[in-house]
Amino acid sequence: MTSLLAQHLPTATPSGPDPGWYDRARELGRQLKFDGSVLFPPQYFFLGAAVLLLVIAALWLGKRHQQRHLRPRPLATFNQIAAAMGLSLNDRWLLIRIARHQDLPSPLTLILSSPTLHHYAQCYTQAIHPVRRHAVANHVTAIGQRLFDADTKPQPPTKTNHARRSSHRHARNKNKRSR
Repeated sequence: MTSLLAQHLPTATPSGPDPGWYDRARELGRQLKFDGSVLFPPQYFFLGAAVLLLVIAALWLGKRHQQRHLRPRPLATFNQIAAAMGLSLNDRWLLIRIARHQDLPSPLTLILSSPTLHHYAQCYTQAIHPVRRHAVANHVTAIGQRLFDADTKPQPPTKTNHARRSSHRHARNKNKRSR
């Protein structure tokens, strides 16, 4: 039985490295060179690495952009609802400032009820400069009347100067095209 195993097993080589390893390594080095120049220059390696990094960065940015749309956006929701309720841009900015000053999670909290709006607005007016308190209080009262009084119908937002200019510009361009 042992003679059968001895016939099929390779004989043990003496310990130490193979004496021909240096010659094989030199031959491999010669094969990588062509006419004295390197067959695969390092700049191609760096170019490939840069392209790979750009592809990875593009994939990462695409995934991040896609996930951004999945996150809740309470400020965008507030702007859509407030615009539908007839609040002007100035009204919305005031409500956003009040909500941020009072550390509210969203300005939507302010348009839920009249007592909530007036409570947080009163806290806000106490913290601002005395010269502006009266104007801000009047502005909040007007917002509250538009939002919560059953007698008044929500008014459409008023056009700002920018909107007027752009609508006039649009009309001028339309007149020029019709000539």
